[in-house]
Amino acid sequence: MATRTELERLENKLSAVEVSNDQDFRSALLNAMNVFCMRDEDVSNLFHVSRPTVNRWKNGKAAPQVALRPMIFKEFTRRVRAALRDLGKQEKKFVSTSAGGAPRVSAHG
Repeated sequence: MATRTELERLENKLSAVEVSNDQDFRSALLNAMNVFCMRDEDVSNLFHVSRPTVNRWKNGKAAPQVALRPMIFKEFTRRVRAALRDLGKQEKKFVSTSAGGAPRVSAHG
């Protein structure tokens, strides 16, 4: 699972990426794949492209049309925000259970 710091860095990167810059696209894609432990197959299924296409994107040999890139960044951003929400829920749960300590068992039954 990604850390809060990794997720926040990715969110910042996705919001600052220059859509028309192929290198920015490649860097953001690689970062997102790393943070979410995604394989080429996962990305190809998510965006309905072939695995060789994803491989070309990763290697900088190709990139999706500029008009399609915002959709890709939007999906990764949605995933980042969902992961941050889930992480926040886990942190709240941890804090509430550790702050109050373990439930006490009465010796009287």
